[in-house]
Amino acid sequence: MIIDLVSMGFFIKAKKHPGWMCISVQADAICAAYVRRPPSGKPMVESVNFFPVQEPVLASTLEKYAKDWKTSHFACTTLLAADDYQLLSVDAPNVLPNELKTAIRWRIKDMLDFHIDDATIDVLDVPIDKAATGVRSHSMYVVAAKSKMIGQRQDLFATAKIALLVIDVPEMAQRNISVLLEPEGRGIALLSFDADGGLLTVTFGGELYLSRRIDITLMQLQQSDEAQQNRYYD
Repeated sequence: MIIDLVSMGFFIKAKKHPGWMCISVQADAICAAYVRRPPSGKPMVESVNFFPVQEPVLASTLEKYAKDWKTSHFACTTLLAADDYQLLSVDAPNVLPNELKTAIRWRIKDMLDFHIDDATIDVLDVPIDKAATGVRSHSMYVVAAKSKMIGQRQDLFATAKIALLVIDVPEMAQRNISVLLEPEGRGIALLSFDADGGLLTVTFGGELYLSRRIDITLMQLQQSDEAQQNRYYD
């Protein structure tokens, strides 16, 4: 999760339905899925919607679908696209918890393709293996996105009258799915493909340990040229 809008003071009215609705604004479509977690058992996907679009999504378009989906009844979240942020792996600084983000900002300032003053960041801890012996470096993932882009995303949803609680990234969304599939005491690797390319994540104990992007899209894997398709699979 890169942005928690509730903790930042973006208060909303209590929702009528439990669970979450995720709305993904893509280059060629608007996608929405509502997932409800019952008191016992695994979460249930209650609805999935996909609407192709021919041009960049406007607030008026999003508002139309929001009325159809009755988003005012749900807690809503959205995902950033792969090009909207950077996911960086760094050594954890040896500082107090309240100094962590300041130290991280200093550490990543030369790793970004934009100025650190323009960045919104969040930090994801990579737990140390308790069974390992000896001194090991402690790693963290840092999610960094342009604050201007984050603001534009918030404005898009606010204009469409969608009360957005969380802005997330695909790696964490995929981690959330992996948590539901992990065998007891074992990690799991999950591989997905979409229009942005492939995403491989490795999780253990509900934590993200490894994330890798693959420059092969779903469309390339689905093409009719068998020889070319096999090359992408290889």
